[in-house]
Amino acid sequence: MPAQELDDTIDIKEIKNLQSEICCSKCHHFGMIEKYHFFVCKNCGHEESKERTITRSICDFGVIFHQEELKIGNLCVFLGGDRNRNYIRSILVKHFEKTDNKGRGASYFNLHKEFDYWFLSKKEYFEHTEKRLEW
Repeated sequence: MPAQELDDTIDIKEIKNLQSEICCSKCHHFGMIEKYHFFVCKNCGHEESKERTITRSICDFGVIFHQEELKIGNLCVFLGGDRNRNYIRSILVKHFEKTDNKGRGASYFNLHKEFDYWFLSKKEYFEHTEKRLEW
């Protein structure tokens, strides 16, 4: 009997079966509480700027669903349904490259890399956003 190949692809239809919350970058527990300029972890108390948290979580989506382009609708489901679509859109516009798809099919390129690798060249910028914790 031939060995069965493992499929390492998660279908986008499975998105509803995943935990729809943002994961803490420090302790990796779900349940970050959104404040005005930052998120705080319910489990360990770690604080992270809102811009960095959302951008990092979009990268997490890109790694898990590496065959999918980044679309606002899928990202809203992945991040938890109550996230502000306009804020997610602004993060995509600011930090991600748009594809040629327009209208309802609009999307952004997925490099399927973890945040620290995808934004290595913007490390200093994201460290600067952590000053928002003091606002």
